[in-house]
Amino acid sequence: IVASCTPRTHESLFQETCVEGGLNKYLFEMVNIRDQCSWVHMNEYEFATEKAKDLIRMVVAKARLLKPLTEAKLDITPNALIIGGGISGMTAALNLACQGFQTYIVEKKNKLGGNLNDLNILYPIHEESSKFLNEIKNKVEKSKNIQVFLSSNLKEIKGFVGNYNVSIIDSEKNVQDLKVGTIIVATGALELKPEGLFQYGEKNKNVITQLELEKKLKGDDKSWLNGIDRITVILCVNARQKEGITYCSNVCCGVSLKNISILKELKPELEIAVLYRDFQMAKKEFEEYYRDRRKESMFLRYDLEGQPEIVKINEKPEKYQVSIFETNLQDQLQFETDLVVLSTPMIPPENLQELAKMLKVPLDKNGFFLEAHVKLRPLDFATEGIFLSGCAQWPKNIQDSISQANGAAGRASRILSAKTIKTSGLIAEVNQERCIGCGKCESVCPYNAIELIEEEIEFEDCTIITKKSYVNSALCKGCGTCGAQCPNSTIVIKHFSFEQINAMIRALSINN
Repeated sequence: IVASCTPRTHESLFQETCVEGGLNKYLFEMVNIRDQCSWVHMNEYEFATEKAKDLIRMVVAKARLLKPLTEAKLDITPNALIIGGGISGMTAALNLACQGFQTYIVEKKNKLGGNLNDLNILYPIHEESSKFLNEIKNKVEKSKNIQVFLSSNLKEIKGFVGNYNVSIIDSEKNVQDLKVGTIIVATGALELKPEGLFQYGEKNKNVITQLELEKKLKGDDKSWLNGIDRITVILCVNARQKEGITYCSNVCCGVSLKNISILKELKPELEIAVLYRDFQMAKKEFEEYYRDRRKESMFLRYDLEGQPEIVKINEKPEKYQVSIFETNLQDQLQFETDLVVLSTPMIPPENLQELAKMLKVPLDKNGFFLEAHVKLRPLDFATEGIFLSGCAQWPKNIQDSISQANGAAGRASRILSAKTIKTSGLIAEVNQERCIGCGKCESVCPYNAIELIEEEIEFEDCTIITKKSYVNSALCKGCGTCGAQCPNSTIVIKHFSFEQINAMIRALSINN
């Protein structure tokens, strides 16, 4: 027993010392009298001393009932699965392939690249999208350690960290079975189509989104600019609302300014009006980029309650009247425009709920994948062995997607580079004789470590089919949620048994 500082930083060190001395690591106990006592009662000397004695007395009572626990070793399959073949997915695959790990990319479309296939010039690196994408794709296609499955989706995933069994089905209903040790989710995001907003729709060809503008700018034929003298760009379309899509995509502002710059290069005499609520230009170089664009165009500010109005005033050629209450000028303005470009937020792809259920990982309230902890484990899921990258987590630009992909690959390689993985001895244990198969433990487990399995029981002259809970030791973290939920006290958390907890309570109550 050690009474000192926090177990978060020192428990593993003391446990290793116990092992070196020939003692089972689970016969060690630590009393956190620093964080839980001296720091929170720094001006109450006598009370802090008595509380420290109580804490030590409680742990001594528990230590009398400690039992040695064993840790199982499981072999690791040194392969990785990447879900999504966009820039983030390809970057993660190349990173792992360069380390010698066999990597599989599953892409639901018929080609790699994701949104990069539709982009013109990349922001903020200002490189041609097709050139940048082809370089990445060539590396992926030439790599001996990368296998790509196009027009394919996941059919089934079973297993746990180090040992996942994955079934992939393609557009022709062919099924491929794979064994992998880790999974990286890089499903990307899509541009929202603002149907019904600001005259957007099939009838009005000159009301388009930023991605549709990108496709026009990417093409060799620029004759569509003939007859267009005025362009209006509206930011935050159906984004940052009080209801619905409440978030900001972070990249829309920069992409809009990039396209404005390209338009002015193609046709310097263009008059461009930018209708904005706020600008999200986080870095120094982005701020400079923003200031340069302000010199080229007219910037008009509006607020959430005073949305701009777009009215079609001419059919051929298309022409629109824009009305806006400018909040800086505190004045109502009207002007005509030939082309309206809408900056809409990025949204999660369809059917992510089905994939999340298959992977047993959570989604946030906006439909993106939710990391285990935004600061401590930003690339991990709570389910060990599964990581996330790119816009699958949240809308982000090319630079951030690449950085996160390399980070996720690093997290995955930490597992793949080990030949075996140790399971913790501190796990839940189910008394099968008392289990009634209610399934409450399975429903509350945050790590999806419990599964209900049907069993046949012979009783007199008949066979009864019942369900029993089983704990996957590779996934269980010993959090105790299942034990607290069990109505029959069937589940015991090793190292925190009922007897040990009761002994601690009695030790405290006797002193008081």
